[in-house]
Amino acid sequence: MPLADAPSVPRFARPVFTPVAVPRLPLSHAIAALLMTPVVQSIQFRFGYYKRTAKDWTAMAEALMQRRVRVRVDAAAVTDIGDQTAAFYEPWGRDGVPRDTIVFPNHDTLSTPVGRATAIHECSHAIRDMRGGPDARLHDESAAYICGIWYQFATEGQAAIPGDAAEARVLQEVVSALFQREPGREGVVRAQASEVNAMRAAVRRLGRKAGYTNTLIPYDGVPRSAG
Repeated sequence: MPLADAPSVPRFARPVFTPVAVPRLPLSHAIAALLMTPVVQSIQFRFGYYKRTAKDWTAMAEALMQRRVRVRVDAAAVTDIGDQTAAFYEPWGRDGVPRDTIVFPNHDTLSTPVGRATAIHECSHAIRDMRGGPDARLHDESAAYICGIWYQFATEGQAAIPGDAAEARVLQEVVSALFQREPGREGVVRAQASEVNAMRAAVRRLGRKAGYTNTLIPYDGVPRSAG
């Protein structure tokens, strides 16, 4: 989950996408529309054993439209997670019942670039849940950070990076390197081993500051039809 009120890094010198206005729709439908924009469809990378492609974003948009992944607005629930939390993905509830829900503090989350990046970050978690099975928090969070930061580079030319200066610098360097790298097969860029290690270390520090104690996320999959 991204951290709110993060400092900005210097402007990233590269031609950027023209931001696409998100229509006034129910939040879940608006997020689905966001995922189908050219800029989000262009977020394609391999990070260790993780892979994000245009097919993933399309599948996620369909899951939102079909209510297999849900969206809930609950400011109190977001606040309960921590004062630096902007949103979170809830694969299951405290009662053990599957939730498959992205939780936001308000209905205006897509009104700002950071809010849209937050939605993309949380959708990355849901994409992983769609595949089922437990996974390492460090890899899952790292991939989600890449998605959100990449979106900001592509649309704004700069990014709000979470954490202190040290973590912000690492995340900026890794994602900017991926953003600029020549795509390989099927338009996917590949993170180098040194970048994977650096990103994981920075995300580990962020997790400690956020109070994470679990190292595995027991994703249980997303139903093939709405419940």
